[in-house]
Amino acid sequence: MFTKDEKDYTFNLDDVRIPQKYYRSINNMRGANPGNVWEFSHVHYCNNNRCKHPTQKPEGLYERMILASSNAGDIVLDPFLGSGTLLRVCQQTNRQGIGIEINENYVELIKQRLREPFKGFDSIDTRMKRCPNDLNDDNMRAEYIQNHVKWFLANHKDAVSEFMDDVCNKYQSKELSDLQLSLIEL
Repeated sequence: MFTKDEKDYTFNLDDVRIPQKYYRSINNMRGANPGNVWEFSHVHYCNNNRCKHPTQKPEGLYERMILASSNAGDIVLDPFLGSGTLLRVCQQTNRQGIGIEINENYVELIKQRLREPFKGFDSIDTRMKRCPNDLNDDNMRAEYIQNHVKWFLANHKDAVSEFMDDVCNKYQSKELSDLQLSLIEL
């Protein structure tokens, strides 16, 4: 990340943290910095969100960049809009997107994409669904799980069920099954 002014910039680390692998009381349970290398799968040709564009980028990648470098209501610019991924993600993260695209065919593709109902992002960093090991205290575990959904899966409601299945398998708890039902309803 580069900035002209070292005092006047936006970097929302808490909005892009990833879950810790192990629970430790000294860790920041809001998660860890995602680091310098981000791994997102390409948008596979059989993906429902796939457009007819040769270099469509994963929505999860744009989500992380937008959340890290802007606040809700901010204007985000993409001077080479391509398949319109930036505008699609801005729609879902309460940002105002501005895109520039010279290819008229892609402009029509983008307009159609933005009119389609949103069914969930086409990608997510798989670590976002990771439940930390060693959440042994029942009360602390329940609190963490509710926070996990709010912190890491807020834009990925379709991933909550898979996350909760993993938690239930890992911690074998009836209370977690009840919590799962309430979180899925959110």
